[in-house]
Amino acid sequence: MTRTCVVDLETTGLDPSRHEPWEFGLIVRDDANTTGDTEYLLRVEPNLRYADPDSLRTCRYYERTADMEDPDEAGAWNLADGTLNWWSPGRRVAHELARMLDNSVLVGANAHFDAGFLARWLPEHGQAYTAHYRPMCVTTMGYGYLRGLGKADGLRWPLSSDEVSRALGVDPGDYDRH
Repeated sequence: MTRTCVVDLETTGLDPSRHEPWEFGLIVRDDANTTGDTEYLLRVEPNLRYADPDSLRTCRYYERTADMEDPDEAGAWNLADGTLNWWSPGRRVAHELARMLDNSVLVGANAHFDAGFLARWLPEHGQAYTAHYRPMCVTTMGYGYLRGLGKADGLRWPLSSDEVSRALGVDPGDYDRH
């Protein structure tokens, strides 16, 4: 296994059987690639019929998609550099994501959440979820690291990724979340 995909999805709710992802943020690290990590930000226009209003507010859906446009071409548009604001076709995004995720380790702040949505969403768009079966949660790993150092006493369950980050010396407020 030579590929790691750090992933964070934005979704229309918390239930993969009723809700769908609309934003896919990834950092792909391929050990065979010596040029470094590749960042992706892809958006697919969701059907909001069953969307959870609280989820849309939490992820600032309307604020973050106010200037989105439909492209003239059927490509999967990487918005990571901030120059494009186009919705991508779901089938095209699924095609690209499936290849990125194939035999990779999925890593995230709640990677099981993202894996559950991807495992449901990809087949709905003609692809399969073939990432490694054991995603890695950085919040849990960070907690284990702090616990091993004897510095986890102030952290309580359920873990907060913000609190674990601060305990590790990283202020989440210093970074823009996708």
